[in-house]
Amino acid sequence: MSGDQSDIMVLKRLFNRKTNMTERKSIITDQLKPNIHVVSGLLKMYLRQLEPPLIPYALYWSFIEVHLSLSLSLSLSL
Repeated sequence: MSGDQSDIMVLKRLFNRKTNMTERKSIITDQLKPNIHVVSGLLKMYLRQLEPPLIPYALYWSFIEVHLSLSLSLSLSL
């Protein structure tokens, strides 16, 4: 389930502002009260926009191979 896009964008703008953490915390807890879906939606947006990406393009296929190898090992052990 995804968080509400408008709530995600409000939270994103809040984190991009040049305010101290105490002020941000009070705005988040008193006014926004975001649910876990909004927070995780913002985290996913942040991770997608990282430059360079969290998993570098050069290592992508290596990660896929490891995942497939682990998946095969787990399925054989069951």
